[in-house]
Amino acid sequence: MRVPDPLDETIDVVSEERDVRAPDGTMIPLSIVYRRGLVRDGTAPTLLFGYGAYGVSMPPAFLSGYKTWFEQGGVFAVAHVRGGGELGETWHLAGKKATKPNSWRDFIACAEFLVRERHTAPAHLGGKGSSAGGMPMGRAITERPELFRAAIIGVGITNPLRFETTTNGVANIPEFGSTATEAEFRGLLEMDAFHHVAPGTPYPPCS
Repeated sequence: MRVPDPLDETIDVVSEERDVRAPDGTMIPLSIVYRRGLVRDGTAPTLLFGYGAYGVSMPPAFLSGYKTWFEQGGVFAVAHVRGGGELGETWHLAGKKATKPNSWRDFIACAEFLVRERHTAPAHLGGKGSSAGGMPMGRAITERPELFRAAIIGVGITNPLRFETTTNGVANIPEFGSTATEAEFRGLLEMDAFHHVAPGTPYPPCS
C-alpha cells in the first residue's frame, strides 16, 4: 500500500475565468486562482503569468509547487494574451510580428484588472514570462514599470533585434521577424525591451 503524500491532498482553491478589456476593446481571457475565503483587500502577493507566442495555449493545470503559495494567501493568474492559441489561429496572428504589441498590452490590461478588482496592488504584484514570454514581460515593465513590484524573466527574449544572430534565432524569424526588412526591423525594435530602458527609471527588480 502506497503511503499518502501530503502534496496529493488538494487544497480548497477557487478558480475564476474572467474577461478583461484590452486598450483596443478586445476581451482577453484571464484565469485567476486563489485560496477560498481569501479577503480581497489588495494585499495578496500575486503572480501574473503570460506567454503569447507561436499559437501555444496555456491549458488548465495544477502544479503542486503552488500548493504552499495558495496556503500562504498567494494569488496566481494567467493572462491568455494574443499571440497564443487559446482562441484559434486568429488569436495567434493578432500577437505576431507587427501585431506583437497586443501581447504586452493585453498583459498590462490583465495586471490593471487584478489591481482594480483588489486581488492585489502594484506593491504586491509580480509578473512572469519565460522564453518567448519574456518579450511581453520585458515590454510590460518598460512600458509600465510602476505597475509591478518584481518580474521573473526565464531565458526570455528581451533583445529581439539581435536574436536572429544567435544559435536558436533563425528558427524564430517566422514568428517575430527579421532585421533584413525595414518593416520587420521596426517591429522588432518595438518588441525590444533592452532598447526601451530609460536611464533613471525605477524599474522593478528582475530575475
